[in-house]
Amino acid sequence: MRPNAPHEGPAACGRSREGQDMTHRWNWRKWLPERHGQLCRVLATGRMNSALVEFEDGTKVVTSRYAVRKLTHNAQVQARPKAVACNDGLEG
Repeated sequence: MRPNAPHEGPAACGRSREGQDMTHRWNWRKWLPERHGQLCRVLATGRMNSALVEFEDGTKVVTSRYAVRKLTHNAQVQARPKAVACNDGLEG
């Protein structure tokens, strides 16, 4: 495994990852289904599309890079808003 490229966070510079935000989420349901949707971070990537992933509870897993999805800037994990019924007087 090799550390992430310089543009992928402080680990490439040799700085500690303590307190760093989780940047990915676990996407697979077939493997580790209980982890589906959990936040994690990629610590290192390998040659054969592999990645060392750490979850919030400290568990580390070597897996395929397809197993994790990068969080978008404005799509941080939040509670979904409840659906609001629209009562505009029209029936249909």
